[in-house]
Amino acid sequence: MSGHAFNQISWTVVLTTFNRPVMVRRAIESCIAQTVPCEIVVVDDGTMDEISYVAEQFPQIVYIRNAENLGHSASANLGISRAQGAWIKHLDDDDFLHPDCLLTMTHAIMAAREQGHDPKIVTCVAANLDLQGTTLAHTRTLPISAPALMKRENLLAMMMCDQAPLGTPVQVAHERQAALDEGGWNVNRPKGIMYGDDAECWIRLASRGDALFLPDVLSYRTIWSGNQSSSHKTRRDISIYLKRRISERMGGKHQGRIPSDIARYLNLHWGLVALKDGELLTGLKFVLGGMFHPRSYRYIRRRSRFADAIKLVYVLE
Repeated sequence: MSGHAFNQISWTVVLTTFNRPVMVRRAIESCIAQTVPCEIVVVDDGTMDEISYVAEQFPQIVYIRNAENLGHSASANLGISRAQGAWIKHLDDDDFLHPDCLLTMTHAIMAAREQGHDPKIVTCVAANLDLQGTTLAHTRTLPISAPALMKRENLLAMMMCDQAPLGTPVQVAHERQAALDEGGWNVNRPKGIMYGDDAECWIRLASRGDALFLPDVLSYRTIWSGNQSSSHKTRRDISIYLKRRISERMGGKHQGRIPSDIARYLNLHWGLVALKDGELLTGLKFVLGGMFHPRSYRYIRRRSRFADAIKLVYVLE
């Protein structure tokens, strides 16, 4: 890999924050510690406790404060529009990056390009930590130990079966122009669909080019009361919403609708999750919508093993 080619990858970290001045300091410091140069754009979404005094301690960052709370999607779009880097690395204020995150992603992007591929998205593994920094678990990962490429023509099908390991903002980077071409993050989501805006952005980007998966832990998510999951019903409803967005882009006979097998699988999956978490009434209600259909169980088994995805990924040399 030539030094000239390596320098073609420029980075902006878009760090969105709201009411977390202590946590955002750690996030900023992890950006400054990157082993390749990067622009840092901090978008303060109208926080009540202004973090400007934190930003003032880091003169190398670009600090933007919304006059009012615009929401995560609008703040992410503002950061992308202001960015100077050709690639965007997203980061939420309660998460942080490994020092070699951008360096490792740069190597993977250039390796894929040298082999004739067109990556537009890069994702990695995240370690889930508690507030004391203890590792609780790692995010779901393809059963491979080398960087792998997911081709554009397969991405939406993998997403429909929950087998594309893209993950949350701290795991994902994407080409800036690809996001601009897709209109950025969706700020006009239906009422009640508060979460999943990141996944919807990845769906939008899927038609723009290939995706890279890196099996390395290059990012860290903080699991705490401030980011606890919403209700199981809400999470099921978000899953349904996202599958419809995927279906719209896949076309064919199911365009705009969820295939019945996928709908039953979602009911069974979220029903089992609810039962595991002690939500008996919700769990039983959802389970009944999928338990009598053998294909639902097959989807769950295939999802847990990445059974379909592993046949489609291309391992980079």
